[in-house]
Amino acid sequence: MRRQTSNILKKLFCIALALCLLMLFPLCAGAASRGDVDGDGSVTAADARLALRAAVGLEKAIVKGTAAFTAADVDGDGTITAADARTILRIAVKLEDPDGLSGYDILRGGTFYLTGTMASGGSTSPMKLAVSPELVYMETTMDGLSLGYLVKDNKTCLVAPDQKIYHWITAAEAAMLKSAGLMDENEVRESVADMGFTNLRPLSGADASASGTFNGTACTVYTFLYRDGSKYLVYTDGTRLLALENVNASGGTETLLTVKTITRTIPTLPPADYKSRSLVLFITALGAELG
Repeated sequence: MRRQTSNILKKLFCIALALCLLMLFPLCAGAASRGDVDGDGSVTAADARLALRAAVGLEKAIVKGTAAFTAADVDGDGTITAADARTILRIAVKLEDPDGLSGYDILRGGTFYLTGTMASGGSTSPMKLAVSPELVYMETTMDGLSLGYLVKDNKTCLVAPDQKIYHWITAAEAAMLKSAGLMDENEVRESVADMGFTNLRPLSGADASASGTFNGTACTVYTFLYRDGSKYLVYTDGTRLLALENVNASGGTETLLTVKTITRTIPTLPPADYKSRSLVLFITALGAELG
């Protein structure tokens, strides 16, 4: 079990290193009202329903000059239409940013929660990644084991999503894990420190761009070149960030991050419904999951 767990951790660390193109610059964001038609402080499907009702004239109270009208008119064209309602629904399910930022803008902002898949070394794994100036969280599933890793407040936490448990590692435990070959906390911290300090340039600064498709979706492919001959590609349809690809100097794909959702809203980590466990019980639970 130790060897299997060690391999999972090492793969997780490799993913962290592969994601070094991400950057951490604070994003100054004010309270967003775009799409919050009912004014309750959040954008939900109920807001989309109100906007649609307003579009067909069933919400007589939503008229120009009201906060509700401004919130519902997300495209700012002076009228509320079914297209506005659709956009609000996309905001509600995290497919679009409340302030109209593109997925790539959110990524460059340095505070984001991303879900998708990571392809590297011939294997593809689901990926969840949360980044802010206060924390870094990575979660993936490999070899049948789901494992998350959180750095927050200069502390390290292991998370087992399938078991809904977590464990904050003490200094003594870190030394023990290192001696057992399971985890080198310094190596992990260095990996996290390396992550997020490469300045992602704006799309307007790309070295090249071209029309293309990604997974059947029409998009623009932006290419950014490095001095060593490697490059990274950004696939976006103008609003959604579809993928990021690292290509080596020989033209081979090193990593491909396919983005399912990206938002500036970072969930509570560890999740509130997860239970704290001792290191022994945490590892025992992982062993039971591996069978």
